[in-house]
Amino acid sequence: MNKRAYLIALALLVLAGVACSFCPFIPSGPSGPLGGKATITLVNNSDTPVCFVYISPTTSDEWGDDWLGTTEIIDPGGQRIFEVDPGTYDMMATDCDDNEIDTRWEVEVTTSYTWVID
Repeated sequence: MNKRAYLIALALLVLAGVACSFCPFIPSGPSGPLGGKATITLVNNSDTPVCFVYISPTTSDEWGDDWLGTTEIIDPGGQRIFEVDPGTYDMMATDCDDNEIDTRWEVEVTTSYTWVID
């Protein structure tokens, strides 16, 4: 393909991409938008900052990594949204000394779930 044909093809692809950005939204199915992600919203209504959040599939024997990372904290009155694949999860929130604040077992998350810690 010569240089000119390549540039024309590239321009058409860019125009098609811009045109599709104005396409109407396709409704979501039972497993979230287009079979995509679900959300878990953690609402911290306790008096204790949440420093570590563990979310793992119920089928897993391990908690896995902290979902907040090394610098994020959910202060009392705060909230945080986590994106997950639809499924069944065990969830645990701990304080900054890694002491358990709240644990949920076998929570079915299809599109969204609100996890309120009191």
